[in-house]
Amino acid sequence: MSQEEEKKTSSSEPFEKAEVYFEQNATDGDAEVVFNARAGDNGMTKLLVIAPDGRIVIDFEVPNPATMGIRQFQLESPEPEDIEAIKKAYPSGVYKFSGTTTDGTDYMSEATLNHTLPSPVAIQYPANEAEDVSITGLEIKWFPIEGVEAYLIEVEQEDSDVKIEATLPDSENSFLLPEKFLLPDTEYKVVVGSMSEDGNLNFVEVSFSTAVE
Repeated sequence: MSQEEEKKTSSSEPFEKAEVYFEQNATDGDAEVVFNARAGDNGMTKLLVIAPDGRIVIDFEVPNPATMGIRQFQLESPEPEDIEAIKKAYPSGVYKFSGTTTDGTDYMSEATLNHTLPSPVAIQYPANEAEDVSITGLEIKWFPIEGVEAYLIEVEQEDSDVKIEATLPDSENSFLLPEKFLLPDTEYKVVVGSMSEDGNLNFVEVSFSTAVE
């Protein structure tokens, strides 16, 4: 490390959020890598992320600081079915984040990526492609698994882009939908994800149709 780099490192602040994690849709058989970065209240004019092998994987710079920069990033890789290809493109190890905000503050942090996924859940209710599901009192249920940090739940009506999301502790294995969320004679998608301690996610999904009321 050069003296200039050492000076910058010693005077920089840690990111409010700097994370990278591996995510798989077990139902579709595809996977992606997700990067999240947030410095502080000010927007970033620069963001650089370097992979463990030294490659630059993110290189962002605001062309005009008058735009006030970007406060938060969530960047996702493509989602190929060739999971080994995505692992090769984004190897496990330490990723180095560096950035600069509009007020000239430098930020630096590190985040570790690994490719170990938690086991996927098995959704107990509703069954995939279930029909005539009641719009009242619907409780999403899944079989619990050991060694997870949390469960992520999403119920979405894709045509209208209406959805509800929740994060539940590992002690839970059901989620009761709010009254009046579901509409009659409508198709919905349920996604349940298991999250490991390091943030990696493994999702499964089913679809169902509500009854004509």
